[in-house]
Amino acid sequence: MEQRFDRVITRKGTNCVKFDTAADRGYPEDVLPLFIADMDFQVPESVQEALTADVQKGIFGYSIFDKGYFPAIARWMETNFGWRPEENWLVTTPGVVFAIATAVRSLTEIGDGVLIQPPVYPPFFSTVTENGRRLVESPLVQENGRYEIDFADFEEKVRRENVKLFLLCSPHNPVGRVWTLEELQKIGRICKEYGVKVVSDEIHMDFALPGHLHIPFLKACPAQWRCTMIWSAYLGLPLSLMGVGAALALDKQKLSEGKELIRYFCQPCAATKANGGRTRNLPQDAPEKWTLFKAYNLRDVETEMGIQKRLRRYPVSEDVWEQYHQDQEINDRGIAIDRQLVESAIRMDMRSRAELTEQMQKLTCLENPNSVQQMKKWLAEHDVLTESLGKKQVAALLKDCPEDLREVLILRQQLAKSSVKKYIAMRNAACADGRVRGAFQFYGANRSGRWAGRNV
Repeated sequence: MEQRFDRVITRKGTNCVKFDTAADRGYPEDVLPLFIADMDFQVPESVQEALTADVQKGIFGYSIFDKGYFPAIARWMETNFGWRPEENWLVTTPGVVFAIATAVRSLTEIGDGVLIQPPVYPPFFSTVTENGRRLVESPLVQENGRYEIDFADFEEKVRRENVKLFLLCSPHNPVGRVWTLEELQKIGRICKEYGVKVVSDEIHMDFALPGHLHIPFLKACPAQWRCTMIWSAYLGLPLSLMGVGAALALDKQKLSEGKELIRYFCQPCAATKANGGRTRNLPQDAPEKWTLFKAYNLRDVETEMGIQKRLRRYPVSEDVWEQYHQDQEINDRGIAIDRQLVESAIRMDMRSRAELTEQMQKLTCLENPNSVQQMKKWLAEHDVLTESLGKKQVAALLKDCPEDLREVLILRQQLAKSSVKKYIAMRNAACADGRVRGAFQFYGANRSGRWAGRNV
């Protein structure tokens, strides 16, 4: 059914808030009102017909929602935002402002601090002050023409002003920001740490511009996550999608072509004449591979859904999920390392090894005294035979070796003691903020449920 967007509808004189209250607000009659989210297009004919059919019944008594109403909302959220709310979480409300005011009255007491982020939708101010709560403001800041959250100020206001509730506008009205996953998670961490409840107004979620995806606040919170691999490990199944799929004999197994495709599209490539000097492979560079890559990703989701369906009769206990959520928060926050100490230890080791190696070269005349084969040959030439140069073997040789070989073996021992692999691992694993993330794998020891160390 065709929808007309070129038809001008005159709304003045129809008790229209948008046009007929300009004078009351102190504006000239011909002002173009942009203060309210109200369009001047007719609704689709299908909507008009449905409403007309109900009106023609002529009875306007109390009614209930159609049974498909909440499931339709849940499907819409899942289809468009990758997150499905439970249907019993959903309630109806006369409007956003009413819902915010109700939340303020329900979740706080008179005099409690309620934080907002101006510039923001005006009712955010009035629903706080008119309900006797204390308004706390943490203004957004402009950086390079873009509004950002001043997290230092945000946390300081939450802590200092004894804030009990935060009113989040997501996407933000009027600045138009679609908050990123990292921003939402940081908000969640701060609010959880200080016991602040969050009310998220997401009425504009369907208006994100291309390239920006609205993320429901609850989806961003780790407490909502249910990892299929944790579920599998909890039941003693393998800790890999392919392994679980095979163990459960699923109809839709994980595709094996993934590793090569991930390398091709998700990692930088070497610039060559053959590929035109590009450093990234894009879909247009290999359409057939891209089609297969999309199928691979789709199959991953289908496999996870198959696992979930198969395991739904064997739920994970809530205390294990709580531990998993804490694990995710720990890994998200990261573990701070002392970079100066790490770099100093590595430099000291390099200097020490160089000095010890130089001394051994003088004593043995070997090109590389660190080489096991060269050292074993040198010892054999001096009537000392050994199968290995491990710590125990060298200690045993020192007990009865000739005095002229003793110094060489002691130096060998000192070289073996000098190991900075952990420091190098810390340096390699640290992010730009000096924190190591992913150092733990939850349920890494899946027979006992213990954590397993990773990266460092």
